[in-house]
Formats: sequence, structure tokens, C-alpha cells
Amino acid sequence: MKKYIKLCIVFYIYFTNIYATVVIQKNGDVIKGTIVKESEEKLIFDSSYGTLHINKEKIKKLIIDETAIEEETITYENKEIRVKHLFDHNDERIYLTNEGKIIKIKQKKQDFSVKITKRHLFSVEGKYKIERKAMPRAEKGPDGLNFILESKFLLLNGLGSSFSYMYVLNSFLGAGAFFEYEKFTAADKFETPIHIIDTSVVNKMILAGAVSQFSFLNMYGTQNNKYDVGIGAGLAYGLISSILKVSMKPNPNSPSPDENIKPLPEGAGPLEPYLEGEKRTVTLDTHLYFNYSITSMLNIVSKFGYQISLYNLIYKKTKYPETNLAPPYHEVNHLSEIGFDFPQSIYINMGLQATF
Repeated sequence: MKKYIKLCIVFYIYFTNIYATVVIQKNGDVIKGTIVKESEEKLIFDSSYGTLHINKEKIKKLIIDETAIEEETITYENKEIRVKHLFDHNDERIYLTNEGKIIKIKQKKQDFSVKITKRHLFSVEGKYKIERKAMPRAEKGPDGLNFILESKFLLLNGLGSSFSYMYVLNSFLGAGAFFEYEKFTAADKFETPIHIIDTSVVNKMILAGAVSQFSFLNMYGTQNNKYDVGIGAGLAYGLISSILKVSMKPNPNSPSPDENIKPLPEGAGPLEPYLEGEKRTVTLDTHLYFNYSITSMLNIVSKFGYQISLYNLIYKKTKYPETNLAPPYHEVNHLSEIGFDFPQSIYINMGLQATF
């Protein structure tokens, strides 16, 4: 900066001594006058305030010839005047009038805030789910037929539905409540050297809880964009009910059929003991959401999420339908001693969202 000021002064002294020089200091002060002398650290400046010694370190800008600044017309104190724009400092615009007067005009700060246009968001969604379920498998052990549960992701057949209400706190954040109902089924089939065993699970789940969502785009509840993307998390309390059916038949390909299996009467089906139970549980939910606005009051909403329910050992005891014969395998009762181990699931939701 010192070299720049020195070059300007040399230029000024060499070419002219007619035009006024304008010194703009870093603190926003503006001084108009004539340079009398320059030292290594200071300028000696003749102005309307008298002779001033100005430290070069405090100078932001030096305008040698004020006539080189283009004039413009502004409104000041209800009058139109011709001025020269010198610079902007903080929220002020600094001008030099033709009479040599310095005036400062406050500028309106640009409003970068996002205007909330919708406060209430109501959503109705359908759900498709893939859940990690524990399905029973069996093997012939030294003490009879032994059942074990294996946890794996199974494709569940069925749909769920979800209703939610969100209140827009600001353009980043919303909070509300949701209600879900789900009914899903899964089936598995396997063989042992002696048996053919079919298993099926029917689950029903009713959940109600609180949820919050955070917008990545600062567009929550606004009309500034056609779409919004964000993340959400919820905590719900609900009731889970489950029925596990086990259908056992002799394996016709077995080289050594089980002697306990008796011929079934004509028209009788396989033995189908089943287990049922229910649990009250807490479910944790996290999801990504995408909203697309189709009208000013209607959005398409989609979610991709993950849930985990905090329960296990849901089944009470083994039951046998009266229409079936008495079971030959009392070891099926062992299934009541095992159950789901904190079932986890991933899901996709699609639905509509009304905004008010």
C-alpha cells in the first residue's frame, strides 16, 4: 500500500497541483484537500480541517484527481443532487458532492432469509418394506426334532400405511408426529433328510410417535424451490403382533423315514402347529426424504429409511389347530423359547403431502 501511495503522489506532483485529492481512511473517514509533503510513514495534508499528518498505514484508498470520478444523481434529504461515489464502508455508501461535502447514506441490507410460506404439512404415504426376520429351521438331533431361528433379510409381502403431521419451525427444521399401520408376511421352505418343513410369519404393527426433519437445502415449508431433500429421525411406541406357522411333512425322498409319522387320514393336511404372541415395543426410525412440489398446496413425498424395534422373545407358547391331528413332534414347543432379536428393516415410502 505504501508503494501505491508513493506512486500516486509522484504522479500527482508531476502532472498537476490544481485538483483536489481525496484520502479515504480504513475507519471510513474521508478527507479532501491537497498533499503538501510526504515522509516515509506519513502524508502532510492541507484540508479544511487544517494541516493534517496522516499515517499511511491508516489509508485505504487515495484518489489523486477527484474529477476522474464519474458523477451520478442521487436523492438526498428529498433533493436530487449530483455526487461522486467514493466507496462503501460497512452499511454506508460514501459520496462527494460538487461543493466538496462528504455525505454518507445508509444502505438497506439485502435480506437473504428464506420466507416460510407453509407451516402445516400433512402426509399420507404407502410403505413397502424389507425386514430382517428370524425364521425357524429344524434339524434332527439326538433328542428329537430341534428348531433354531436364523435371522436374515426376507422380502415381506404386503403394504403399510403412514400418516404424519409436521409443523415447520424454520426453513431448516420441522417437528411433528406420525402414525403407522403395517401388515407383512414372509415364508420359507426347507428340507431335512427326514422332513419337509414350511414356515410362515404374519406380522402386524401399529406405531405412534414423534418425528423431526432437517432440510439440507434450507427449503422446509417454503415455495422457493420445486423440491427439497433432507433427513429425518423418529421415536415411536407401539404394539407388534406375530403368528408363526410351521407345516411339517415326511420327506418322501428320505432313505430312513421317521417312524413317529403315522399315515394321515384321507383329506387331512399336514400338521400345522403355530405360535403367536405380541409385544409392546419402542421403535427407532431414521430416513432420507425427498419432496417435490406439484402445486402450491400439494407435494409428492418419498422416503428411504431404516427401522429397528427393541424387542425379542415375542412368542408365548405353541398352539395346535383343532382341525389337525395331534402333533407327533412335541419339540415344536421349543420355538416358544426363542424369538426375534431386535428386528431391523429398510423401507421405501411414497405418498402425498398437503401444505397449509
